Amino acid sequence: MIDSAIRGACALAFFVAALSQAFGVEQARASEPVYDELPDGPAAEVARLYFSAFAMPGVESLDRNERAALLDAATLRYRDRLIDRAPSPSADLVMRHLARLAESDFARNDPNVVRQTCARHGLTEAQCEPFAGYTRRVLVLEEMLVQGQLTLDALEVELVGAPRPKLAGLDSK
Repeated sequence: MIDSAIRGACALAFFVAALSQAFGVEQARASEPVYDELPDGPAAEVARLYFSAFAMPGVESLDRNERAALLDAATLRYRDRLIDRAPSPSADLVMRHLARLAESDFARNDPNVVRQTCARHGLTEAQCEPFAGYTRRVLVLEEMLVQGQLTLDALEVELVGAPRPKLAGLDSK
C-alpha cells in the first residue's frame, strides 16, 4: 500500500518535471530563484533589516553587470522620488507599455530591458512576475537610500567598485 503510494508520488513528480521542462518553465525562470529570499513585507520595513546592499540575500551572487543594473534602477527611483518632477504614469498605462515592450525586437535583443523597466516602475505582476525578486531588491535599496541607511556613494562603491560622476545639482546625501 505505502510502496504503491510512493511510486505514484514519484511518477507524478517526474510527470510535472517533464511537463514544466517541455513548456520551458525552468528556462524562463533560470535567472531567478524559485522563492524570494527577502522577508515578506513592504520595502520600507524590509529595508530596516539591512545596512549594506550585500547583506541583502541574492545581491552578492550577482555579477558586476547585474549589480550595475540593480544600482541604475535603484538610483533612478531614488532620484525621481527626491526630485518628484511629475506625476507617475498610471499602472494601466505602464502595463500596456510593458506588454508592447516584452513583444518588441528590442526586448528580444536585450532581455534585460523588460527587467529594468519592471524594476524602474516597481512592478511585480504580469510580464514582471519573473523579475519580482529583482524588483523587490531595487525597492529595498531605494528605501535604504531614502531612510539614510546608505548613501548613494556608498551604494555605488559597494555594487560597482567606485562612485560614478555626479550630475550638476544631483549630489548624493
